[in-house]
Amino acid sequence: MTAAMGTSLWLAPEIILCRQDYDQFADIYSLGVVLSELDTHQLPYEDLVGPSGARLNAVTVVHAVGNGTLRPTFSDTCPRELEDLAHRCLDFDPARRPTANAVMHALSGIMAWHQSHRISC
Repeated sequence: MTAAMGTSLWLAPEIILCRQDYDQFADIYSLGVVLSELDTHQLPYEDLVGPSGARLNAVTVVHAVGNGTLRPTFSDTCPRELEDLAHRCLDFDPARRPTANAVMHALSGIMAWHQSHRISC
């Protein structure tokens, strides 16, 4: 999705801010948003409400993401390693996000650990 398009709730801050120098790390940010969806079984930011108690609208969410003051949430049951990886993907600074190769390696390790610790009946 490195072309300047996409659904606003999955956009990286650098795309929201119309920076022309964004790269593949914008896709890594979007992957972090998808990881939150897989964990919570909800659209990103669906659980967030404003001072009035109403759900935040997309414009408010996009503004906060662009300012670096908002990231998707994760459930209390999310495996710590997965949440840590997602937070690295969601770093406001693209240079601090992991590469796609590093994400693949981390996910493989997380999956292997969970498969080896699965309880059989």
